[in-house]
Amino acid sequence: MPAIPGRPLFIGVEGPALTIDEKKFIRRSQPGGFILFARNIETPEQTNELLRSLQALVKEPCFLSIDQEGGRVDRLKQILPPMPSMFKTALAGIGAVQRHASVTARALRLLGFNMNFAPVLDLMSPFRNGIEDRAFSCAPVEVAAMGTVYLRTALKAGVPGTLKHFPGLGRGECDSHLDLPFIPIKRSNLILEDLHPFRKNLRHSPFVMVAHAFYPDFEENDDRPVPASLSRNIVTRLLRKDLGFDGVALTDDLLMGALRGFGDLPLISQLAFQAGNDMLLLCRGLEACEQVYKVLARKKTMVQAKRQEQAYRRIARVKKNLALKPTVADLDRAALDGIAAEMQRFSDEVAGRDASAG
Repeated sequence: MPAIPGRPLFIGVEGPALTIDEKKFIRRSQPGGFILFARNIETPEQTNELLRSLQALVKEPCFLSIDQEGGRVDRLKQILPPMPSMFKTALAGIGAVQRHASVTARALRLLGFNMNFAPVLDLMSPFRNGIEDRAFSCAPVEVAAMGTVYLRTALKAGVPGTLKHFPGLGRGECDSHLDLPFIPIKRSNLILEDLHPFRKNLRHSPFVMVAHAFYPDFEENDDRPVPASLSRNIVTRLLRKDLGFDGVALTDDLLMGALRGFGDLPLISQLAFQAGNDMLLLCRGLEACEQVYKVLARKKTMVQAKRQEQAYRRIARVKKNLALKPTVADLDRAALDGIAAEMQRFSDEVAGRDASAG
C-alpha cells in the first residue's frame, strides 16, 4: 500500500469555499477525510460544490462527513428544515428513529456526503455535559435498540453513521469541549451499561469515535488521568481486542479543551495514533493540520510503521467496502427539494406529538 502520510487526517476547512492555502495543503497532504460545519454551508449548490472541490484535490476517495444529529447539532438547518433531537425522536417511537435516519441519510447523499457523525450512543444523564437530548435515552437497552435501527437504516441508504462517543460519555459531569470529564465507574458496570449500546452496534457501522474522557478503572495508575482517546487500554485493548472491532477508529476533535494539559498538539496527535486510533480529527485551523501532518510524515520507527500500516489497511478496506468513488455527483436539486418537504413533515409530526404530550 503506498505511503500517504496524510491518510489518517480527518480535517475541517474554514469557510464556504477553499482558500488557496487550504488547496495547497490538501493537495500536498492528501487527507483521508473531511468534516463540514455550519460555517461551510450557505446553499445546497455551494455545499455540493465544496464537497466536489475537496474530493477533486485528493487522489483517493475521501470520507466526506458532517455532524448531522438533529436538535442542537443540526448543521444543515440553514438549507434544509431543522430536524428534531434524538431524544424527541425516540419519544415518538422506533418508527420515528428509522424515518429520521432515512431522510437524513438521503439528504446527505444528495448533497455529496458519504458519512455522518451520528448517532450519539451515550446514555442520557442529569448532568449538563454537552450530551443531554442528543442521546436517545438513559436506558442502555433502549439506546442500543434505537441505535441499531438508526445505523442500519443509514447504512442501507448509503451514508453510514458513527458510533460515538466510545466507550460512553453520558456520565461525564462536564462538557469535553471545555474540560476533561472524569467517569469513575467500575469497569464491570461500564461494560454492562454504558458500553452496551456500542457492543450491540459495532457490526452496524465501520466507524467509532473515541471520547476525550478519563475512565480510571481502565488505567493501571488511576491517579494520572489518561483520556480515552490517548489510551491504549481503551482503543487497542477494549475496542480492538476485547470487542473485536476492526473498522476505522477516530478521535473526537483533538483541539477540544479536554486535552488541554496533555502536551502540545504534535504530542497529543502522536499519542492518539499510538493508542490505536486510525484517524485524527481536527475540526479547524490550517496551522494545526500542518503540525499533525508533520508528525505523521516524519521518519518512523518499526513500531510506528506497523501502527501506520494498520491504519492504512483499515481505512482502505472501509473505503472499498463502502464502494466510495473518487468523484462527487452533481446535486439533483429536485430530489433534494422532495426530501426537504419530507423532512418538514417529519419534523412537524414529532413537534406535534411533543406538544400534545406536554
